[in-house]
Amino acid sequence: MEGNPVAVSKETPQRASLKLEMDKIHPQATISAHDDLDDHDEHSSEASNEDGLSGSYTSRSDDDDELHEGDEGDEYDEEAAEQEKPKPTPLSSSRRKSISTPSIPNWPQKNIAQFNRGKELLSTLNIDPLSFSSDDLVHLTLEIFNELNMLSRLRISEEKMQRFILAVRDRMLDNPYHNWTHIFDVTQTVYTLGTMTGVFKRFSDMELFALLISALCHDLEHPGVNNVYLIKSRSSLIALYSDDSILEKHHSYRAFELMLSSDIELLRGFSENDYEKFRELVMGTILATDMGRHKEYTDKLKQLTSEEATEEEKQLENVWLMQLLLKCADTSNVFKPFEVAKKWAICVTNEFFLQGDMERANGFEITPMCDRRTQSRVKLQQGFIDFVTLPFYTSIAKLFPELQVLVDQIRTNREGWNAYDDAKLEAEHGKIKSSDGAEVHSADAMRTLKVVTWNMAAVNNNPFEYWITHQSDEYVTLMNEVQRVVDQPGAHDIPIHQILTDRQFSELLQVYIK
Repeated sequence: MEGNPVAVSKETPQRASLKLEMDKIHPQATISAHDDLDDHDEHSSEASNEDGLSGSYTSRSDDDDELHEGDEGDEYDEEAAEQEKPKPTPLSSSRRKSISTPSIPNWPQKNIAQFNRGKELLSTLNIDPLSFSSDDLVHLTLEIFNELNMLSRLRISEEKMQRFILAVRDRMLDNPYHNWTHIFDVTQTVYTLGTMTGVFKRFSDMELFALLISALCHDLEHPGVNNVYLIKSRSSLIALYSDDSILEKHHSYRAFELMLSSDIELLRGFSENDYEKFRELVMGTILATDMGRHKEYTDKLKQLTSEEATEEEKQLENVWLMQLLLKCADTSNVFKPFEVAKKWAICVTNEFFLQGDMERANGFEITPMCDRRTQSRVKLQQGFIDFVTLPFYTSIAKLFPELQVLVDQIRTNREGWNAYDDAKLEAEHGKIKSSDGAEVHSADAMRTLKVVTWNMAAVNNNPFEYWITHQSDEYVTLMNEVQRVVDQPGAHDIPIHQILTDRQFSELLQVYIK
């Protein structure tokens, strides 16, 4: 590969474990590459569920209990709203644990021009999420819930929903593809497909809300690698979720961790029965996005659309329809306008190739579609259409004639790819915007590979590693220094003051010494 790969220790292939020796906090304290960070005091976040999974966020401050909104909108009187609500049976104390979350940022100011541009396209397939800023997408996400009157129908305050949206965005890692922009794209596509087909009218308020939340959380805290890589690298997530649908189970858990957070309490008004039903719906819908289960859905579609299918068999269950809508939205790049589809092709193949780089660096068998030395971006798109998505959506169009336009667009895009090779594609869309709006060249694999390495550490539940992953200003400098530990684990200890800036070290002291 171009540049030097990140060579993670073969003894612990999923990451180079780091430890802060905090016996005496001092700039000469060291990070040893052989140990894990395993001692935290009461100031570290201990986001855990009944299974005892430790979360990966460190609480920064105790003064962030309130969300400070922008200049627009009226204040929501939550106390008055609570008094007007019918009093449901509250959730059990085991589900109302105080789960700490990172400091939730302020609700951003609205760019009126960009918001209006997005709102006009919000229920269409023509919107290009990659052309909007992260803050624009936050406002448009909230608008989807408002246009469906979800918050008023379920008596959820807009402030809570704002907090939840921001917390989801904050937990999306800086991957080329599985990032906050993808989350919005899938959520907006679910909204559009549900509107086009009219199936939203079939759903109860609870089902519709569960579907939207599933879309918003379906890739929560995605590490930028697939389930196969997690198994190869012996990720600690396997011990928690077994070796099937690892990521999808992880996304589901993290979703409920956020919803039950003491800073959000999105489901506070749900009765015990409502909560159990909602939880089952969300988890089942997110699990449907596992491509390992794709054949299960194609087989059922063939059965439903066959001439031999009985009227009883053709009666679709709402739960299955919810899963189908999310599955469609999660593979929707192929039926977006070709100019948008090309951008997504760059993003997704960047992420594929980075996984291949990590596999090569660790001595693993390289997943064929992830090998940048042998694979073509364009041919990957052509193959995905020919063998996966075109047959799938052809069956869906038989079930929902309103969606024949998807098949037509897929065929148009497939024809368009014939005029492209990788050089032409990269010449047009070689620069993509990162989640902070900065342009990043698609060939900038070295830095991004380090990001993926540390994102893997983040989902393996190490709060310190997650924290340094999300420092942006000095990130490149920091990673260059820490790379010595990753390249040669155990060779030497590194004084903290050599790899942390004064600001970072000061923040670390606030967390660990009080």
